[in-house]
Amino acid sequence: MCRVLKIARSTLYYKENPRKIDVTLENAVIDEFRKSRNNYGTRKLKVMLSRRQFHVSKRRIGKIMTKYHLASNYTIRHGKKQRNDINNDEITNVVD
Repeated sequence: MCRVLKIARSTLYYKENPRKIDVTLENAVIDEFRKSRNNYGTRKLKVMLSRRQFHVSKRRIGKIMTKYHLASNYTIRHGKKQRNDINNDEITNVVD
């Protein structure tokens, strides 16, 4: 039948695995992030969660942080960009 329809046999047997949502891990990430007064990033959260017996990757912690819009205070840019007051058109080439 797969030959007639010109589809791979694996599509017939494919079953999608449902994603597991670990609510206790998500709550632990949010709790540790709030304890740090929104300062910790994924690397520091990984260390703190391993102390609480959660062994997770930094990527998974990062996904949870983006899901709940958690960003470290140090990753958010503070202040304004420095502006250069000198106009480059006025500078002459002195090396000649």
